[in-house]
Amino acid sequence: MSARKYHRLIYLLSVAQRRVQRAVGANSAEAVSPAQAGLLFVLGKQDGVLMGEAGAALDLGAAGISGLVDRMAAADLVERRADEKDARAWRVFLTPQGRKSLVRAGEIAREMNARLAQGFSEYEIDIVVIERLRVVLQARAQIVVDAPVASQLTHCPARPLLRPRGALAAASPPVDSASDGDR
Repeated sequence: MSARKYHRLIYLLSVAQRRVQRAVGANSAEAVSPAQAGLLFVLGKQDGVLMGEAGAALDLGAAGISGLVDRMAAADLVERRADEKDARAWRVFLTPQGRKSLVRAGEIAREMNARLAQGFSEYEIDIVVIERLRVVLQARAQIVVDAPVASQLTHCPARPLLRPRGALAAASPPVDSASDGDR
């Protein structure tokens, strides 16, 4: 890494995140919060998902997803129903109002993504996406992901190189995550 000073990156990213969240929330009177939009998107792909699965998809623990579902149920965006096969489990379903909010949240997300991507090439956006994927994989899968060097990237996002965490990490060669032909 060069001698450049990056000491404000964390602060600037934090400020940027707060501003994006405020902009999303202020976009319209009927807009939902970013967390609520996330659950709407999950349910848009699989209505009736288990609460634990929804929480995992949103990187929320049991208390976080429970509170989010409670707030959204109170706003008539979702409803919680007991699982038919497991009385201990709960499933979350979109309501008609939730479906309308899902459409609006998608519109807002597309508008915001287009605005945020202005001035960046597809290549630069790919680099950001790859770095986010690396961070998520490290946090969730307990693996170390070698960040690809920018010069190795093509127009398409490169495949991250994975290796196990811990004592074997130094001795283990990287494993190509897509070597089984899943591209």
